[in-house]
Amino acid sequence: MTSGGRGLLSASSRVLRRISARSNSLHVGPGVKLKRCESQPLERVRITVLHNGAKAKVIANLLSSRGAEVTHFIKEGSKLPDVEGQGVFVNLDNPKSSRSELLASLKSADVFVDSSTRGIGMAPNDVIKMCPRLIYTAVKEASSPFSSMRALAYISSGLYHRENTTLGQVIELSDSTEALRRLEANQLDAAEQAK
Repeated sequence: MTSGGRGLLSASSRVLRRISARSNSLHVGPGVKLKRCESQPLERVRITVLHNGAKAKVIANLLSSRGAEVTHFIKEGSKLPDVEGQGVFVNLDNPKSSRSELLASLKSADVFVDSSTRGIGMAPNDVIKMCPRLIYTAVKEASSPFSSMRALAYISSGLYHRENTTLGQVIELSDSTEALRRLEANQLDAAEQAK
């Protein structure tokens, strides 16, 4: 069994070397080639992030690594996130001027990621009325290690929806929402097992 495993490993190493040697395309199979994409999927998307925890930082990193232009707003006294080269940082020292800067940023943003416990002093639907094309993502700290990836999927879906309807929306990403989803999944599993 070990010799078969080694053979498989060395064969896959050859395949990886062959793929990495191609610079402008990737050979998948006979007659199938994938062109290498030079642009990022979120290249012209503007994201405004209100930080209050690690989850928003991870989501901002994911969006930025896919080409989004990210503006970070952080609470007074907070440490700057460790995201070198990934956007503009605004420290919320003066509440009045900071709020006006944040609202001005939202008017030109495509997505707003709010992980603050107090938010910006406006209900999400009021922000959407002010900025009808905005994707407002309310993020609370979650226990799932995959919740940031799920956030990326929901934000991408929101951007796709906006592209087709020109309407923004509010996306809730909180533990309560996750708990309801888990409860629903558990009920479906229980129903399947009962059959």
